[in-house]
Amino acid sequence: GLFRIENFPPGAHAGLSASKDGKAQQKKNGMWDFHSGQKDIELVLGPAGNIEGKVVVVETGRPLAGVKIQIMSTTGSGRLPEPAVSGSDGTFRIPDVEPAEYNIMPTVPGSSPDWMPTTDVELVTVRAGKTPGNVLIQVSKGALVKVTVVATNRREPLADVAVSSGGSTVYTDTN
Repeated sequence: GLFRIENFPPGAHAGLSASKDGKAQQKKNGMWDFHSGQKDIELVLGPAGNIEGKVVVVETGRPLAGVKIQIMSTTGSGRLPEPAVSGSDGTFRIPDVEPAEYNIMPTVPGSSPDWMPTTDVELVTVRAGKTPGNVLIQVSKGALVKVTVVATNRREPLADVAVSSGGSTVYTDTN
């Protein structure tokens, strides 16, 4: 189980990961980031679970393909480097996940406001050797929302104010 990275620049840092089917990398001593010359590097793989589910349109129940599904543990670690993507039948699978509770964060790329998840975040618990297959992500037709941001004491419109919803941020104009 030994490895060596040749010509690693002095003073450099790297996030290291290891993977094997049926296993998930576990954080050891709270560390993901390692530095050049470090001797005590140990990547730990433990039992894993999987996450499976489906993305459907609320109004019709039909599957929706191309939805990106990202996860992050409720403790802030465990984010996938690349999101899973729902297939033509709306299903998705995230294999080899460390046992923990995860936020599932769906996004529909390039379609806003056409399709929007009905919730920004869903929770799922992953247990070793188990596959929660009941994750249902519902999306619905989005709508444009017109917002006016005003000063409380003057009720005058404020320009260049960030207004956010889900993963989108826009800035107000002079009106």
